[in-house]
Amino acid sequence: MQVTHGAMGLVTDEFDNHHISDSYIAVIAKDTTKLDINFFSWLGRTKALWRLAFLSSYGVHIEKLTFNFSLFLKEKICIPTSLAEQQKIAQVLSTADAEITNLQAQLAKLKLEKKALMQQLLTGQRRVKLDDEVEETQIRRVG
Repeated sequence: MQVTHGAMGLVTDEFDNHHISDSYIAVIAKDTTKLDINFFSWLGRTKALWRLAFLSSYGVHIEKLTFNFSLFLKEKICIPTSLAEQQKIAQVLSTADAEITNLQAQLAKLKLEKKALMQQLLTGQRRVKLDDEVEETQIRRVG
């Protein structure tokens, strides 16, 4: 369902052996020595695979398309033949994704802190001293 919009995903270990709706298609690699499932999960997030899913669908409107898995299986995609290379690619992408998530969380905290500081400035609870004011104050005290 909605695979033409990129709704593809990896079932994590915590949900393995759970029942899903018959409206969904769940697949596993025939040969795990040739395809790393984590790599394929990352591949499923690409617009290239979404396009192949769109081309493997039929219907009269984008919201009413029916995905044809048999057509999708006939499509060809290029992937690294080495399982080790697939695993390294997936690992790098996972690390980068974790870093992005971490940076987004830091940014959200900084935005919240900025909002709080701006509120304090607007209410007069805090005042900003400019560098010029600090130097002038020090000069006046000396003189």
